[in-house]
Amino acid sequence: MRWSWLRVAFCGLMFPASLWAQDPPADCQGTETFQFEVQASLDGGATWTSNSVTLCMLPGNSVDFAVRTLMTVTAGETQGWSFSLKQSAIWSQYYGGGISVTGVTIEETDTETVQNGGLPDVNSLIIRPEGYTQGVLIDSDTGLTLPPVTGFVTSRACYHLTAPRYFGTYLTTLEFTHDLGNPPIRSVITQDGRSNLPCARNLNLYVMLGFCRPQSNPGCTLPGSVESTAMAAGRGATTGEEPLPADLQALMDFFRQWAGETVVGFRLGDAALGLAQLSLSGSALSYSTLLPRLPPLRETLGSLLRRGTRNFTG
Repeated sequence: MRWSWLRVAFCGLMFPASLWAQDPPADCQGTETFQFEVQASLDGGATWTSNSVTLCMLPGNSVDFAVRTLMTVTAGETQGWSFSLKQSAIWSQYYGGGISVTGVTIEETDTETVQNGGLPDVNSLIIRPEGYTQGVLIDSDTGLTLPPVTGFVTSRACYHLTAPRYFGTYLTTLEFTHDLGNPPIRSVITQDGRSNLPCARNLNLYVMLGFCRPQSNPGCTLPGSVESTAMAAGRGATTGEEPLPADLQALMDFFRQWAGETVVGFRLGDAALGLAQLSLSGSALSYSTLLPRLPPLRETLGSLLRRGTRNFTG
């Protein structure tokens, strides 16, 4: 039963970029069935703001602030979702400063209790140079799904922003895309084995230098977060890179051969999701094709899930 649900739940989320080249999700108009949203908090998570936030700072100063992602689904039963959340601060290359993700977590979010009060079977949270990605499969055993929801909090994150050196107003964006990671992680919501494209409520962050009084900010702390310099399995983090198990390395090699190109930066979380999404999908790389060539793969992912390594964040 586990593998049949993996087959339908993660079909088509992570193929070579050339197969999924497309524009970012369109802006939400208010009536769409599938919606992603990003919000920011400048008071440590006491209040959250959508669409547009203004930071009053002094040139060269730094601030930490909180971000969370949300999902709204008005119909159907959701099996899982994934997204790329990408930051952009074009001004940093000309005037200094910049923005980066320092930690991500699902603790104290709705994702943490999505499976009848417990963790999802697979949760991949990975900090990337230009943002972070998430991939979730709710239940790989019995096919438990999520009914329609509004404002379902999928993740929380901390960001560090350093202001440019000169007075002015500078725009920074946080936007859902399809292009972070290698292979790229698409922003989709999965129902009945089909990947549905959501609309997006992205965030504009205006950094104002010299036009308003610098504000006090309590910063950002996350329980059980995955830091940008760490790789974690489950809820604990360990620094540095972790070698892939031999059979997951074999999956990578097979994927490269199938894709016809070299895939670099392929981490443990990517490999685990790749097994679920590629080898068990209805694509040309089918379960029946892959399994005879790589017998250990099925047992490997099964053992990872059984021993509790379900939050693949490395």
